Formats: sequence, C-alpha cells, structure tokens
Amino acid sequence: MTIAVMKKIKPKKKPKKSTLKNKADTLWSKIIRINGYCERCGRSSGKLDAHHIMGKKGIMRYELRNGVALCFVCHRLKAHSESAKVVEEYLNWVKQYKVDDWEYLSQLRNETVTTTVEWYQDNIKRLTKILEDMA
Repeated sequence: MTIAVMKKIKPKKKPKKSTLKNKADTLWSKIIRINGYCERCGRSSGKLDAHHIMGKKGIMRYELRNGVALCFVCHRLKAHSESAKVVEEYLNWVKQYKVDDWEYLSQLRNETVTTTVEWYQDNIKRLTKILEDMA
C-alpha cells in the first residue's frame, strides 16, 4: 500500500522593499552607463559611475533623465567635490549639456511618491524593458 505525502504549499513571500530597491538601482545604473564613456570628459577606460543629477529621493530615483555617466575623476572630484566652485562648474556643465533634462527635472523635483513594494516592482519592470530594448 502506498501512502501519499501531501506537501504544504507555502504562500509566496512578498519581496522586501530593500531587495527591490537594490535591483531597481542596479538596472537604472546599467542603463545610465550603457554607452561606456564619461559624458563629461569622454574617458572610456576605467570604471564608470551612474550619477544622479538632482539627487535620488522618491520619484527622481529612477528617472533616466536624472542620470549621467561619469568617470571616477568627474564623479568624485567634480560632482561631489568639497569645493563649492568646482561643484558650481559641474552644475553649469550639466545645465548646458542637458538643457531639456535640467528644466524637466527642476519641475519634477518637488513631486513626491510613496515608495511601496508595488512602486519598486513597476520601476523594475519599466527599467528591465528599457534595458532589453537597448540590447
């Protein structure tokens, strides 16, 4: 006689926001760096960083127009310089290089969003599709 063993089916766990945030951050960064060169100085060798032009709070975090690929020197020593003059020069470059994006981001930056699990999941889907379309 055979005895059937019933497996308990566990309900699928809801993913953690932190896990989803990390995944969405990685996708956003890949898209920003996809061209393979520093958008400020043109350097194509070495590590590139994906830099948020106007910060990464809320709705701005995964906005592609809020990103620029920078080499280490342009990122750490220009965009995040301790010298206000150097940062101002960097921001002037952004305003000239990404005129339309700067204006768009200036309007968008005051909008708020509640960062729910679903919000992160939606951004992951959107960014994944964009990355696939770029390949």
